[in-house]
Amino acid sequence: MNRRLIDARELRRHSKETVGFIHRLLNMQERQLGRSADTDSTISRLRELSVFPSLGREWPEILSIIEESIVPCVRFEKARRQGGLWKVEASLPAVLSEAIVNGMAAVGLQWASCPVLTELEVAVMDTLAAALGLKDDFLHSSGKGGGLIQNTAADALLAVVAAARVRKRMQTCLGTNDPRQGRVEEMLSDPDSSAKIYFEGIAAMTIFFVGVAALIEEGVCGCRHRTPRGAIVSQFPPLFCDTAQVPVGPDFSTSVDELEAMIVEDKSKAKVPVLCVAAFGAENTERYDNIAALGQICERQGIWLHVDASYGGGALFLEGHQERRLQINRYADSINMSGSFWLPTGLDMEFLWVKEKRRMTAAFAATGDYLPKATETVSAPTLSKWSVPLGRQFRSLRLWCVLQYHGLQGLTERIEAKVAAAESRSAAPDGRFQGDDQGFEANANLTIEFIARYFESLEEGPVRDLELEPGSCAARLVEDGILPAEGRSWETILEGIERLVTPGMGNWQHPKFLAFFPAKTSTPAILSEAIMAALGGISADPASHNAIEDRMEAIVMDALGKALGLGEEFLHTSGMGGGIIQNTASDALVAVVAAARTAMHLKVLSDPSMQPGGHQRGCTLQFVAYMSDQTHFCAEKACRVTGVRFRKIPSSLDEMGNFPVNVTRLKEAIAEDREQGFIPILFIANYGATNTCAVDALDDLGLLCREEDIMLHVDAAYGGTALILDAFRGDAAKIRANADSVNVNGSKWLGTGFSSAFLWVKDRRHLTATFGSLGKEPRIDRDAIECSNVSHWSLPVYSKFRALRLWTVMQYFGIEQLRACVSHDIECAARLRGMLQADEVTNGLLRFPIANPFGLVCFTAIPDSLNAKILREVESGGFMIYPSKLIDGTPIIRVAFGSALTTFEDVDVLFSCIKRALCTS
Repeated sequence: MNRRLIDARELRRHSKETVGFIHRLLNMQERQLGRSADTDSTISRLRELSVFPSLGREWPEILSIIEESIVPCVRFEKARRQGGLWKVEASLPAVLSEAIVNGMAAVGLQWASCPVLTELEVAVMDTLAAALGLKDDFLHSSGKGGGLIQNTAADALLAVVAAARVRKRMQTCLGTNDPRQGRVEEMLSDPDSSAKIYFEGIAAMTIFFVGVAALIEEGVCGCRHRTPRGAIVSQFPPLFCDTAQVPVGPDFSTSVDELEAMIVEDKSKAKVPVLCVAAFGAENTERYDNIAALGQICERQGIWLHVDASYGGGALFLEGHQERRLQINRYADSINMSGSFWLPTGLDMEFLWVKEKRRMTAAFAATGDYLPKATETVSAPTLSKWSVPLGRQFRSLRLWCVLQYHGLQGLTERIEAKVAAAESRSAAPDGRFQGDDQGFEANANLTIEFIARYFESLEEGPVRDLELEPGSCAARLVEDGILPAEGRSWETILEGIERLVTPGMGNWQHPKFLAFFPAKTSTPAILSEAIMAALGGISADPASHNAIEDRMEAIVMDALGKALGLGEEFLHTSGMGGGIIQNTASDALVAVVAAARTAMHLKVLSDPSMQPGGHQRGCTLQFVAYMSDQTHFCAEKACRVTGVRFRKIPSSLDEMGNFPVNVTRLKEAIAEDREQGFIPILFIANYGATNTCAVDALDDLGLLCREEDIMLHVDAAYGGTALILDAFRGDAAKIRANADSVNVNGSKWLGTGFSSAFLWVKDRRHLTATFGSLGKEPRIDRDAIECSNVSHWSLPVYSKFRALRLWTVMQYFGIEQLRACVSHDIECAARLRGMLQADEVTNGLLRFPIANPFGLVCFTAIPDSLNAKILREVESGGFMIYPSKLIDGTPIIRVAFGSALTTFEDVDVLFSCIKRALCTS
């Protein structure tokens, strides 16, 4: 069986049975909640069938297993009538556009990587803000503020906490409430000055809330949770800053007088209030805080006011909230709202708006050498500088499709029905597909045909239109109408995508896309994405330990871990370790750094000799993580947001062309830091670093980390998938023997699409101690090996049923076919490198400072001026490749193989382009 990751013919061939299955799924009027016995028998059957078979199965057989065994266990959103989670909505455009988004599989790093992805997000967020009644300050068009789409409310609140914290430190260090942007940039560019901003003074900070953000602040930002009178109620003692729970009045709204009294009391104790989180329709009580009263206090006290409207924000679409809109516009610094609750967009759709984007970029801006310098404009900002993840999925296309399909009138009617149901305390009717039933199959088949044509026509066009100017895509979209008064047909929307969206794409699946890094999707990933959206299952429910979504995540992560050779300690079946699926590698690293922080903090608490000056409170401010100068900058972001200092240790070029970290220098740095009273907690090692594919000496690092009693994490986001090959079993053994945790991206090589970052740990207790819902994790009376609730392992309380997508990819291709796909990219790289080194012309004018066993080729021309000529010639040949540089400033050209459609013929054409550039020099 020889299957390509992407095959338009296979998409068409499987569309009928997939569409029919989804149609049956959506027409199930009475859906039963799964029982433990159902889940147990399903997991047993999936194991019997082999979770990761050697050879793939036929798609109809996979659908049959889903329908007969998995579907009956899924806790459908339609069946939920308590706890708020049932309010998550999807719709025909959400389900179908999910398949399109996963098919295009574009990644938004900066404008140039996919122009329309950035511009559409700007346009839809401005349009949605205007529809809610948010004023210009919250819009990108103002040049000051703007909005972006986050994965969950947890991610949105994390971003706000980090930005508020940095703003307060900036004001303190510069002695002004409104420092000049140039002065800010100057301070953040200096390592010593930036350390004062990101890591000092945090212990004195306080965040005020009324029960809405405890998981975020305590779990990730390292806060303790106290009642108004100071009693500690958190799971373990304080890490960085306090979170103070403000009492509520008879109507459950925040007690304004108590808040001000708590702020005054904190200031008298030299504490620094930084943020107040107000509720706009709290989920459990439907409470609306007095935004004006809270805002006036925050203005007087110099505190950031954030409005959590995740649950209640949709009401702003309706008339009758004018006073509340005025208050939000006047006083709020930021606001978030869930598209999953109010708009039928499906999961992973949280909207965040801020009045000052510079606060976000100060907290999160970081860049890598492999990213070209980008000139930002109002319509083309670099949104990766606004939050933790580097890569952004094309979620704005899904939102645009929903807005187009329902129109303002349709959305308003849906929200009115939900509000009426809430006021009458009755269950709102599930009208997600009312009126869609007759046309669903036809529209779904049109969608699959659209995706198939997209792939068939890729080679005919460029990777990206190089004549595009920033703002041109958004102008066409806005002129066409982002949110029409009345909804449009799905056929019209598909035509709009073809006319308005695809011309502005950066086509990451194009066979000549060789820039940045791979972002692969596949036939089963595309089809299963639509199934996931229709199912609406959530992984994970904080109240459950035996949900099918969690159990499947455990068994697929164990199966993949075995295939990669990670060993028993990293598996759920060990009873101690296990793996989880994260949104991005950045999110995985946030979890790792936060867990390492917790692990060391607990050690310090048990050993008074480790506490600086005998004080527990200050110990965590002395924590230090280490990384190589080759390590991806998302590790730097992870340290910033968790408040952990970091040091970059120099790497050195060895005789093999590798850039491993200098272990001797690391040992010296650890000794120097201990001398100064710092406490080392973690080293983040590389296994295929993004820019150079550097691989660190894991055996030497493992020995050193054990001697120093610090954790060792291996960032194998790119290189980790190669462990599935026999040739890399030795490397797998090194990770198995030395690492405490490891992350691998399925989107890089496995063809699982975006939101597929895999994280394995040997000791899950560090994660659950950090993220377990404020110590409220239910007691598990049964065997906990496979019943562990993965929502207690990381920041988000819930996520999509991503385990289903990974399972379908593993089932469809099998181990052998996925091995062949990985080998192909490595062979493409070896072919290009071999031709360049064997040819008399190219070998004489090119130098290869980097060698690696993966799918990346790096070279530089002699003299340097020839590099620009090579890039021009390669570009004229239709390829997309970006230059980069080494740490010492040496320019290099990176060729990153990764498109599932790239052939050896494409490699030969690329070689000819490079040679032609050198021959005409």
